[in-house]
Amino acid sequence: MSRDPEENDEREQADATDYPGDRKAVSTPTVEHQWTDTVSPCTSIIEAVAAATDRQPTDLPTLDARIDGDALDTLLLRGSPSLTISFEYAGTVVLARGDGTVRVTVTDCTPASSND
Repeated sequence: MSRDPEENDEREQADATDYPGDRKAVSTPTVEHQWTDTVSPCTSIIEAVAAATDRQPTDLPTLDARIDGDALDTLLLRGSPSLTISFEYAGTVVLARGDGTVRVTVTDCTPASSND
């Protein structure tokens, strides 16, 4: 199934406006993840950040050092599908939504050490 190129351009523009402050996403690496009923939002965020930064999840700093993971999971799992939470983590900007979408945009393109 192919899409009209103009439709794709409109979709990309709409996606860029979906996430405030994400105007540079077109020129920086971005990864999207969707969590399922068996994966917590925090686990999905860690996997998405690892994929976006080309690192292993175990090489990333602990997420709990940056944000309360239990509270984040609760907010995203029990909150409104339109809820959006944004924070910086491991050289990225993470945008997580209550609808299950996680978007990670790399802001620091230098390889990070596991000591972050």
